[in-house]
Amino acid sequence: MTMRALSCSHIVMEGERAETVAQAEQETAETVETVETVETVETTETVDTVDTAETAETAGTTGTKGTQKTDPEEDSPNMIVYRKIENIITRMQDETDGVPIRTVKSFMSKIPSVATGTEIVQWLMKNLYIDDPAEALHIGSLIAAQGYVFPISDHVLTLKDDGTFYRFQAPYFWSSNCWEPENTDYDQPGMLCSFKISTAWSCAWCLNPQADKTFSTGLSRSVIVTDAVTGRRQTYSTGSDVLAQQFAVRAPVLFNGCRSGEIFSIDLRQRGRGRDHSWKSSRFHQDSAVTSVRLLQDENYLLAADMLGKIKLWDVRTRRAVKQYDGHNNEYAHLPLHLCEQEGLLLAVGQDCYTRLWSLRDGHLLRTIPSPHPAGKDSIPNIVFSSQLGGRRGLPGLLMAVCHDLYYYPYGDYQGGAASELQG
Repeated sequence: MTMRALSCSHIVMEGERAETVAQAEQETAETVETVETVETVETTETVDTVDTAETAETAGTTGTKGTQKTDPEEDSPNMIVYRKIENIITRMQDETDGVPIRTVKSFMSKIPSVATGTEIVQWLMKNLYIDDPAEALHIGSLIAAQGYVFPISDHVLTLKDDGTFYRFQAPYFWSSNCWEPENTDYDQPGMLCSFKISTAWSCAWCLNPQADKTFSTGLSRSVIVTDAVTGRRQTYSTGSDVLAQQFAVRAPVLFNGCRSGEIFSIDLRQRGRGRDHSWKSSRFHQDSAVTSVRLLQDENYLLAADMLGKIKLWDVRTRRAVKQYDGHNNEYAHLPLHLCEQEGLLLAVGQDCYTRLWSLRDGHLLRTIPSPHPAGKDSIPNIVFSSQLGGRRGLPGLLMAVCHDLYYYPYGDYQGGAASELQG
């Protein structure tokens, strides 16, 4: 490594000396061509040296010795875009010429290193020489959509040209940072293994005996299936962010819901992972980004919700929607579905903070429960329904967590509208 760097420096010096001689003595065109050839070799070897140094530095950072790992997707169009965005983000975080940051108060805590959306837009206009604020806002929204900046009090990854506060994502979670398994960190009690993961939207664990040590991760435009013991992984390029996942139990099949509205399954017993997506099976589409997928117990039917507020029941065998559950409210939030087949109920909390219960069998809306707190983006309730709440002798009921409070709704009181608050 050192000898190569010295050799390259020698070529640089010789090239400069040749240029000086050419200018002083006005050599012939043949000599000029020779000098140009030397310059070409000089440039090529310099680039090779820089690449080698960068590779060695990366290997040293990840703890590998004597080996160099290369990512086959490093030169992909997506990776090139990520690198360009990250160069802008690095400039935005410069202590001298970057976006001004400050510490703000939020309830009883302080949040450091935040900037407003307006300040980010103004910085983009000034430093990228953009005249149109709408163009700068568009670029900022693309940056936010990839998770490089995120709002501290909103669920939507977009940039607003106002006083909304944003923070910069740590480089550890940047989209270009491919994650590698690290199965050597066993010093923490109960830890089987640890993994570095770039921006993840969803995950699922496989309970099928054929792959019961396997988990999946839904990333930006890809799915990674990992063996938690060996660290071996398979990567599937999906073309869209994978926002929802669930494994079947009867077979090692993974169902995925994407931002594009596509729903598809991956059979882990098939090894094909080509770019032609021939490995996708049971493909069908919702009208908007899929936020949740839930398999019914017989695994022939799948529930899916999207960002248009539509909930549909799909027949996996025929790939057709057989039922729709109307009334759900969602425009942009990543909201889950809750299922209780024993009681024949489907539940979901809407963006309007209302909890709705449907009959799973006929799709009829049974009950709408308003939030006990004022509706807001940061106060969407979290719910869990159990047919035996509290144990085997327990009764069916709904628990609702909102802000710092926990509420209990007995199943028999749904029609009467009563609810008991549990002090939290």
